[in-house]
Amino acid sequence: MQENLRDIGVEATQRAEEFLSRENPSGICQLLDGVWLSRFNSNQMVIYQKHATFAREFPLLKTQEQIPLVIPGLTQINPFWGMRAEWVEPPITDFERGDWTLYLDGTAVNDLRLTSADTAERFVFMSHEEKRIKIGDLFTDKKVFPPARPAWPVLRSGDQILWLPGLKRSNLALVTGQSKKILRLTLKKIDPTE
Repeated sequence: MQENLRDIGVEATQRAEEFLSRENPSGICQLLDGVWLSRFNSNQMVIYQKHATFAREFPLLKTQEQIPLVIPGLTQINPFWGMRAEWVEPPITDFERGDWTLYLDGTAVNDLRLTSADTAERFVFMSHEEKRIKIGDLFTDKKVFPPARPAWPVLRSGDQILWLPGLKRSNLALVTGQSKKILRLTLKKIDPTE
């Protein structure tokens, strides 16, 4: 904390108390000029300043950054997170499950890259029916930590959104029994000392 933030007045503590007393606190509460309180995950809150970075906790890109995917290999997103891309021989009988792993039909994608999120952009996510959703609405529904939203990675093939890691995939480039090339992508924390 900055030296001038050591003595916090009663108004800021009252705002924090009111915010935390809600049954399910969400969003952001401004405590002081340049200091906020927000839900970090389901059971933690965080107090932070305007220029705080959360790259250690989340797979964040720099705003407006575009990173081409290394295939096969590891694409470093920030010093703490990377995306591993590897070709998998079909047929796949044992899919690795989870929000941080994605399988794609490798013949249906090109120009794979990661970009930061545009919360106003819409995409069609995988479901039984074609549903379009704004990325910002998805962030709200999934309770993504508000300061992380503008820098959240989006996987694209050309101009098409394929995946918001940890959240939702699109209905594009799905692996089928006819897929000849399968690409497995896994987003995970990496050891910055390696």
